[in-house]
Amino acid sequence: MRQFGHNRTVAKPLILIGGAFAAGIVFSSGFSPRGCPVLSLIALLALFAGVARSETSRSVFATAFFFGIGWFAPGLAWTLDAMIVHGRVPAALALGGLIALAALCSLFAAVAATLAKRFFPGDSSLCCYGFAGFLTIGEYLRGNGLADFGWLTPADMVAGLPLAGWAPLTGAVGINAVVFFSIAALCAAASAVRKGRFARAACHAMLPTLGLLIGGYGLSQNWSMPGDTLAVRVVQADLPVVNGFVRADPAQRIATVASLSERAWTNGAERPLLLTPEGMLLTDLGHLDAASQRALGSLLQATPGPVLFNGFRQDAPGSWRNTSFLFDPSHSDQLAFVDKRKLVPFGEYVPAGFRWFVDLLRIPLSDLTPGAIDQANPSVHGVPLGILICYENLDGEVLRGLWRSRPENSPGLLVVTSNLGWFGEAVRWQHLNMTRLRALESSRPAVSVSMNGLSAYVDEKGRVLNEAPSSGSAVCDWRVRTQTGSATPYMRFGDLPAVFFAILATAAVFCAARAQRTRRAV
Repeated sequence: MRQFGHNRTVAKPLILIGGAFAAGIVFSSGFSPRGCPVLSLIALLALFAGVARSETSRSVFATAFFFGIGWFAPGLAWTLDAMIVHGRVPAALALGGLIALAALCSLFAAVAATLAKRFFPGDSSLCCYGFAGFLTIGEYLRGNGLADFGWLTPADMVAGLPLAGWAPLTGAVGINAVVFFSIAALCAAASAVRKGRFARAACHAMLPTLGLLIGGYGLSQNWSMPGDTLAVRVVQADLPVVNGFVRADPAQRIATVASLSERAWTNGAERPLLLTPEGMLLTDLGHLDAASQRALGSLLQATPGPVLFNGFRQDAPGSWRNTSFLFDPSHSDQLAFVDKRKLVPFGEYVPAGFRWFVDLLRIPLSDLTPGAIDQANPSVHGVPLGILICYENLDGEVLRGLWRSRPENSPGLLVVTSNLGWFGEAVRWQHLNMTRLRALESSRPAVSVSMNGLSAYVDEKGRVLNEAPSSGSAVCDWRVRTQTGSATPYMRFGDLPAVFFAILATAAVFCAARAQRTRRAV
């Protein structure tokens, strides 16, 4: 009998961990290629129920933490390609790096759940609402400052759902808040139904209903006005990855892009905009060899219109910048440029305190300098372009900077240029979802040009109107309708209103819990 009791004691935590991990995997599936966000929301509902029903701080921490491992480890598995294939890191070490990254991201959810259980131990409904508030703040901190890695945040999967209408109002943080508090409200409603308190259940159910209604309203509004139409050619070059072990002829890379660009235009445009991906030019533009200069000249002459290409520039000794260059033969100042402002951790710079990790895994890195957040937007045919270079597409930080320099020069079109060939194919779909969210937040169309796949044209509502193949080379000619008008509420106010709401809501839950304890004491 004693042995049987011991087995039950051991089995219960294992079942808890296994169930949380499985629910996390289901949640992660919403981010994968053409995933199912509704199924992911059901998995999130299971997480909230598990947190509410956990009996100890240890069990609640484990529930949220292992849900997070299931959430992030499969969703970030594309990092293994960068470490094993391109970094030649031993598979065991690479897997350890993936688990470490997943664990770091999971800590925010685990701490949020522990705080909720600590402050709201007696009432499952209040615990769920408290968890929603702490988790909203945790996701904000994960993407802003503490980890600077908001990848796979729930808002990235809602494009195409009514909740997407919150994007121009509150951005990704606000969408996360609506999702988390709606899930908490559904848990509270279910608890009230079990107790026969149907009126209270109806009150709780009003919150997600209101969230959907406001989201639908936001999605139905025209936050911008139609502008000019631009003819755009997207060159998905499919050039091989150049890493610390594999070198390539820069002239040959440029020549390959030039040969693709010389194809006849299918739309008959006179001065189309030519977009090329990040990673074409891997050297300093000011120090090209003769062969590379000739190849670049051929590329710039392949079209009579403007050409956007990426490379590097050195503005001071030891200060290298990842830069998008815009060549426009119709301008007196023919060459404009925008420096990358948000750099990739462990790819373009080493975060403070992690040099030992890079040295251990022998990850080949660049040490780049970020550009200023409020750089001027270059214009094409009178249309300002908001240029986002790969990782800058992650959240709204750089996006809002496109409006900060001169509001009258706000973008009519977002251009996302990226090189995702370092990673597995799943990252391309995830990156496209981010592009859709950035388009929604700003109410501006976006054209993404990716080196190895899934370049796309997205309208201001986040709808994918055209897309290239998810792998291989492609040349796409699209007519893009730009948008004009004032900034959306999110572009004006940013993340702070949503963060303030989460803090205020959590404080209100705390006051309700305190009042409840006072009534019980009396």
